[in-house]
Amino acid sequence: MNVFVEMPVPLKDAHHQAIEQVNAWRGRCVNLFARGENIIGKALLAQPDPKSMPMLLSQRNKRLTAIVDGDTKKTAALEAFQLIASRRNAIVHGNGKVYVAPCGHWLLRLEMIDRSGVVTEHFTKAEADAHAKELKKAIDDVWSAFQGQSANDGSSR
Repeated sequence: MNVFVEMPVPLKDAHHQAIEQVNAWRGRCVNLFARGENIIGKALLAQPDPKSMPMLLSQRNKRLTAIVDGDTKKTAALEAFQLIASRRNAIVHGNGKVYVAPCGHWLLRLEMIDRSGVVTEHFTKAEADAHAKELKKAIDDVWSAFQGQSANDGSSR
């Protein structure tokens, strides 16, 4: 009779796997943020009297929100995106450190400097996965609200 016993993954291997998962997750988030920035930027460019393009995503989002004031679908989509995009700088620019438990669960600590000093964000794998899903939904909602805004949009989903 054979007895199958689950062998734990050596901690070094678990750590390498966790780092690969974290890097893949951050890459997906960066791509999603870029997609959102592209949609918002193109919507600003499609305005009848476009002003100079604001440099920061939050400034672009704020300007576009002011332009579409009164359109509840667009305003809600932009506000939802802005809320989730508040963690963008940490994900994109944060110095990451991955901690892993012997069972393979990981915690990502991101540290960055902003105007207020040192900022630290933490993500477990479950929180990271949930954040990526929320981010994708927020960007899909912005896309849905603004598709057709520009004849030459060309954004891919």
